Amino acid sequence: MPARDLFRNERYTLPHNGKPFTLINVSRGCPYSCIFCIAPVYYGKRLRRHSLAYVLDEIERCQTLHGIDQFLFWEEIFTLDREFGVSLCEAILERSWKISWATTTRADRVDLEFLQLMRKAGCDLLGLGVESGEQTILDVAKKQEKVEEVVNAVALCKQAGVRTMGHFIFGLPGETEASINKTIEFGLGLGLDYLQCYAAVPYPKTELGLMAKRNGWLTSDRWMDFDFGGASVMDVGTIAPEEVSIARARMFRSFYLRPGYMLRQAKMLLSHPRQLAQASKFLNWMRSSKVSAS
Repeated sequence: MPARDLFRNERYTLPHNGKPFTLINVSRGCPYSCIFCIAPVYYGKRLRRHSLAYVLDEIERCQTLHGIDQFLFWEEIFTLDREFGVSLCEAILERSWKISWATTTRADRVDLEFLQLMRKAGCDLLGLGVESGEQTILDVAKKQEKVEEVVNAVALCKQAGVRTMGHFIFGLPGETEASINKTIEFGLGLGLDYLQCYAAVPYPKTELGLMAKRNGWLTSDRWMDFDFGGASVMDVGTIAPEEVSIARARMFRSFYLRPGYMLRQAKMLLSHPRQLAQASKFLNWMRSSKVSAS
């Protein structure tokens, strides 16, 4: 078990509620072949999972020993092993634990019945790997997912009462100004509660990394620049790296600076001073950007 007594747990808070949380590793490994993903390189493609007893014991210890009842179940695709997920949710309900948790999955691996059970067991935020609103880019990236499945997944989450965070990647092979515009329009129209945007990073040993090296796409050889949340270090020939970084800022601004969205979030932030301070820093960053929302 992690030595959580060594952490100042109150410093680690979830952005959607401002409460202390901790990560619980549920499984590792991913059988999919997305060209940009480092998970199969880190963990392998075979799904390896902790036992149900182990996960439940860790949740209980966090509650009783550390007063933590907010969790991020850390794995690539929580709903990949549906039987395990159902068993975990049912076990949480059987114990009458009043916990809240978030996790991530693929849009094509959700169904309403499972989402409703997850919500009942405390899941209040689900991350979805959207990546792009352009199907051809998803296909080249070997995402094995349709944009229609993303639309359906978000709708199902809304029906189940589970909030959503969409994850988008700009600068994948085939990216153009037109595909960027399409992705931004797609993302803004999905009805997501939160989103995160990244620049595609050609990590070594990923298929994207091999493609970038073979095609001469790399614009930096410094490891510190290979940052999923940083500036683009890859020129795929159809869009400049600078345009990728601009697209990220533009999508952030377009999504988070909508008046209706800001009003809803303000109500939550006012009750959490720490989160209000973090939001202020984020807004200052967006104001300093020269990119206009559109």
